[in-house]
Amino acid sequence: MNINILNIPQCFSTQEKVEATVHAHDYYQLMWFWQGVGCHHIDFADEVLQSGRIFVVSPGQLHQFKPCEKTEGIIIQFDDSFFTQEGNKLENIIKYDVFNVFDRPPYYLISDQTADRLRGIAEEIKREALDNDKFAHDQYIHNLVKMFLIILIREGLRNDHEQIYNNSAACLNFVNFRKELDRNYRRCHTVHEYASMLGMSVKTLTNSTLKCSGLAPLKIINNRLIVEAKRMLMSTPKLVKEIAYELGFDDDSYFVKFFRRQVGMLPTEFREKEKVNKIIYY
Repeated sequence: MNINILNIPQCFSTQEKVEATVHAHDYYQLMWFWQGVGCHHIDFADEVLQSGRIFVVSPGQLHQFKPCEKTEGIIIQFDDSFFTQEGNKLENIIKYDVFNVFDRPPYYLISDQTADRLRGIAEEIKREALDNDKFAHDQYIHNLVKMFLIILIREGLRNDHEQIYNNSAACLNFVNFRKELDRNYRRCHTVHEYASMLGMSVKTLTNSTLKCSGLAPLKIINNRLIVEAKRMLMSTPKLVKEIAYELGFDDDSYFVKFFRRQVGMLPTEFREKEKVNKIIYY
């Protein structure tokens, strides 16, 4: 298991050119700026740095830091081996409804009281990271990060209303829907297909997603497709029809209409607008 905790701004100074360029990672990140002025450009939206925001960055997510000053904070990062129990409800929530979310802001809002609790856990993670020869080191640091995430889920806000995480059937349905969407968005585009995968009616799936996110399932599906289309337009030289095919559209003209309806511009116009950016993956 690979878990690291880094100090801001020290980690930025060592890779300043990369952080100032649009880039993506193959691991998960929690980015918490305790102080500083600047902007985090993430998946095509500018988000202001604030002490009460903890950013969640998923593998493959495009982001960059526009001029930042006087920054201080931490980054906790881990790879996919963090998720050790396939089908575990908590790990599914972390993987598919904390990370890999493309229809909510890419950060949690936390109170000062919550910040104090999380800062204490972060300090313990730092201490533990200094000595990996300690008894049960991997398990302990894994549990510390998981505790950090549980508090974030319980007490942080992702949007205008409090998230619903409990043992209800709706919550379980919603998280399982996100899981299947993450795995199948390139080939399945309809609510009926996902309801069938999950063994439930379209009505049940719709009610679950509305209750837990305020969004209809089709909106969540479309958001996922659009984010991936934007990434591919930005980071590859592929033709629009090639991107359409890879995303499961048999008719590239329908894909163009779909993109324009969702984004307000043609795929070629979006690519032209964003082409000044160079993507770095690491």
